[in-house]
Amino acid sequence: LRESKHFSREFLGRVNKILPMPRLSPDEQIELSKLLVRRLGEEYEIQLSIDSEALELLQKLTAKAAYYGGGRGIAKELESMFLKDLLELRIAQWDRAQIKQENGQLKMVGIKNDSSHS
Repeated sequence: LRESKHFSREFLGRVNKILPMPRLSPDEQIELSKLLVRRLGEEYEIQLSIDSEALELLQKLTAKAAYYGGGRGIAKELESMFLKDLLELRIAQWDRAQIKQENGQLKMVGIKNDSSHS
């Protein structure tokens, strides 16, 4: 880090320990993605779930983000992928949705409750 020109001397002078964080394994990415999907839904007041095929595809699509940014990288990718869908579902007053895999793509669909939505 001392040879790096990314950090000021003042900052480096305050750092006395560097803790390397291990990279997430694919299984850890999947488990973390489940949690992040649920949290993302909670932010938009939508009960959000993801099926297993979609979860495997999500892990592949967010692998680079997970490698460089860990859980934060995955969370940013998730929000980037689904922000528009979440806002549309929220505006239409859906309270449940699921992320599915269709033709190699991730798709978010609203789930009907007892009351009907269009």
